[in-house]
Amino acid sequence: MAVYFDERTSQNEERGARRGHRLWWWVAATVVCTVALPVASSGQGASAAPQRAAAVCTGATYTVVSGDGWYLIANKTGVGVSALLAANGATIATPLFPGMRLCLPASSPSTSAPATTTPVSTTPPATVTISQFPVQGTCYFTDTFGAPRSGGRSHEGVDIIAKSGQYIYAATDGTLTKQYIDAAGSLAGNGWRLTRPDGTYFFYAHLSGFQPGVGKGTVVKPGDVIGYVGSTGNASIAHLHFEIHPRGGAAVNPYPAVKAISGC
Repeated sequence: MAVYFDERTSQNEERGARRGHRLWWWVAATVVCTVALPVASSGQGASAAPQRAAAVCTGATYTVVSGDGWYLIANKTGVGVSALLAANGATIATPLFPGMRLCLPASSPSTSAPATTTPVSTTPPATVTISQFPVQGTCYFTDTFGAPRSGGRSHEGVDIIAKSGQYIYAATDGTLTKQYIDAAGSLAGNGWRLTRPDGTYFFYAHLSGFQPGVGKGTVVKPGDVIGYVGSTGNASIAHLHFEIHPRGGAAVNPYPAVKAISGC
């Protein structure tokens, strides 16, 4: 049953809750990893982003692109995350930057190639931005795009961990084109597909309930409440699973877009 909360909650109360629960999301978060974000460069005088010392590679290499994370790179190159980290003397929290060269472990399929092998070919992800952070704070999220999931699946979104019942917002202008209803065996649980005129859509999953008066075909603008955080479907804790599909195609890593306007 959907549980709705009084929309008259004052900003002072929300700030108080934010302070009172400062540590809550550290306990709730279960997976930590890092995303590669673009580094601005304005010429010779621009300061470079701090980077670890490059590992000495004896086999094939991979060059990091914007939006990459350790799990995603492991999936792209067909190697294990642990082996990839070990080959680069890194941990899952080690930051990645576009242009960084990584060593592929000896077990990778391309290790027969010489050290000068051209890096694995990749296509930079389509750039999609959003105008509104999709969850009411307090919350927490990390980059787990590409992480393995049950049934041979991989994670195609970002999980924004928050308390059940917190507002979920439309992240952009668009139309709610599909509504998902929780049922036995459902992965998504309650959810929405929010679609832009160009076909780009945003997938929301695991809602506890929907905003009254909102339904399929509703035109929304950034900040409109469309539902509430929950744990319906295949979810063990309350959170919003959020995906971005440029022009209706395959999912791209939503972490950079969400991180850019983080409301947590």
